[in-house]
Amino acid sequence: DAREAGLTLNVRAVFTGRLFQRGRQVMVNTELVAVDDGTQLWGQRFTWEVAELFVAEEEISRAIAEQLRLRL
Repeated sequence: DAREAGLTLNVRAVFTGRLFQRGRQVMVNTELVAVDDGTQLWGQRFTWEVAELFVAEEEISRAIAEQLRLRL
């Protein structure tokens, strides 16, 4: 649970992600959750072919960093 982890770590927000595979596609769901009330501050879904997974890692990292910079 993102809220419980955030309370334990004494932080204001927690970033979570889930990875799914359907056939040759890989989907990554990401979200930034406020610890105090559990609301989603930001979220995005990324989809790639399995063969592009290494490229996906860099693109996801870049997108998250850009969004967090805008929020800070």
